[in-house]
Amino acid sequence: MKKSMFALAAMAGTVMMLVAGCSSTSIDTNRFGSQIVLKMEVVEFVPQIAVGEEYISGSSSCTVYCGFIRIGDTAKQASGISFTNGSSIWGGSDAYQRAAIYDACSKNKADILLAPQYTTTVDGNFFKKTVSCTVKGFPGYIKSVKLASPKCAKAKAEAKAEEKK
Repeated sequence: MKKSMFALAAMAGTVMMLVAGCSSTSIDTNRFGSQIVLKMEVVEFVPQIAVGEEYISGSSSCTVYCGFIRIGDTAKQASGISFTNGSSIWGGSDAYQRAAIYDACSKNKADILLAPQYTTTVDGNFFKKTVSCTVKGFPGYIKSVKLASPKCAKAKAEAKAEEKK
């Protein structure tokens, strides 16, 4: 009886240690004893872009089963593009648009697509539908990227802060 009570008490103590956990707080200081102050500045880059004179186009199509299982060519997509069309976590229509942009840029060796125009068609029902997206726009080729002057970046950051107010 004493052994089982001791074992039970040991298990309860172990559980309490695991549940309670431990925490610590530390403040980093330099060797002179004062606290380190970090300052973050806004840095902007200005790309020099050459724009092509003719439209280029790209397309993607995909079959969607039960609203979220996608089978098609949306595996390769352009990144850094955000749409505000209420897409879902399963990759709404913006996934097809990004795949079409990737197709257009990779076929034409363009870095970006300027003034894109999308045509999206959906055929089928909830259980099985085919989504096709075509995009056309002007190709952009990045020639160089330069660091914007700090004064210019600071003025833009201040302007954005005033717009939010």
